[in-house]
Amino acid sequence: MHTPQPLPGASKFLVSVPYSAEQQRGVTILVLVSCISLVAVVLLLSAVAISAFINRASRDKQLFVRNHLSAYFISLLLCNLVQTIASLINTVWIRNTGVFDGPACLLQGILTQASDVGIAVWSLVISGHIFCQLSLGYNTRKFVLWGILISGWSMITAFVALGPATMNIKKGPFYSISGHWCWISPKYKTEQVILDRLPMFLFALLSLGLCIFALSLLRGNSSVHQSNEGNIHDDSNSPEVKTLRFSKQMLV
Repeated sequence: MHTPQPLPGASKFLVSVPYSAEQQRGVTILVLVSCISLVAVVLLLSAVAISAFINRASRDKQLFVRNHLSAYFISLLLCNLVQTIASLINTVWIRNTGVFDGPACLLQGILTQASDVGIAVWSLVISGHIFCQLSLGYNTRKFVLWGILISGWSMITAFVALGPATMNIKKGPFYSISGHWCWISPKYKTEQVILDRLPMFLFALLSLGLCIFALSLLRGNSSVHQSNEGNIHDDSNSPEVKTLRFSKQMLV
């Protein structure tokens, strides 16, 4: 049974939610999947780091590690890593056969919201960058790269900080038990939408739109490239061909 407890001058809030045997099995499966995700993310980050080390002396701007897109992709992977860590906190609930309010619950709530918003932000940035490269042939300068990185991480921090800053003591903690783990407390339904679900869905729709436009541009560029093969020499190492190939890989 749920165990509500009162706060001084506040309404009752949950301090624990025991798992049934079926719920515990379900959360265990989630943790196992998170372990696979953790390995995949660590391997990808390691591959990028190794590539950067091997090509540290190269001046080829067409290399992935020399492209500004790599910085955005690393940011996306870091957010995926945070999401995986948040999910692995479920091992605490499995060991205790239920969710309990406390430091682990607070940490899981913060990491979950941060990763939700972060993945949405960097997915949109990546889609926008690819779209600009394909439609405008636009290669960002270094100050633009740093501006986007600072703005992106600042936005994520702002979304996470706004919730606790507007916490109402009568509603209890901002991060608390929500279902079978911890997230934004169910007593803050408006904040759940505005500070997590809305940016996720809005940025996802914008990313989808940009990806569709980018795919149409890729098809058009591929058609032009194929139609000109009989008239010009096909240099598979040319910047245009590399950009086309690289953009296809990133869209996938």
